[in-house]
Amino acid sequence: MKLWREGDLQGASEAFRTSLAADPDNPEAHNNLGGVLWQLNDRLGATAEFRQAVHCRLDFAQARNNLGRALWQSGDIEHGIEEFRAALSYQPGLGVAHLNLGRVLLTKYALAEAEAELRRALVLIPDLAAAHIELGLLLASKAGILSQEARTELMEGL
Repeated sequence: MKLWREGDLQGASEAFRTSLAADPDNPEAHNNLGGVLWQLNDRLGATAEFRQAVHCRLDFAQARNNLGRALWQSGDIEHGIEEFRAALSYQPGLGVAHLNLGRVLLTKYALAEAEAELRRALVLIPDLAAAHIELGLLLASKAGILSQEARTELMEGL
């Protein structure tokens, strides 16, 4: 983790791979390796590692959230939604999963459900800039104008 925090992505990748050689069923190591690979723009490798983390521990909400994001951003929206919902079934307080679910629901024009998820994210993480921005844009699009509530959310996000 230290190498990753310090920005040494190659070193972190090697360290997580070494850890997995010793303990191939370590869900945290798979999830962390997936995160490093994501940052290295190896989307397929990252997705495979997130899947393996979930395979090793079905209730690993953070890995399910990461897998959901990887699937969604690769165009597999429905499976992404399934993973976000699964993450939240195991850890309802995972604010970033509410944010991600809200974002993907926006792409499907499920505005009421997206708004509810973004608001849940903000209850859990009040200073989550991305949720404020997404909610502000959603409210502005619903109103057809930049309402006071939309302005407030956008300003909170900036």
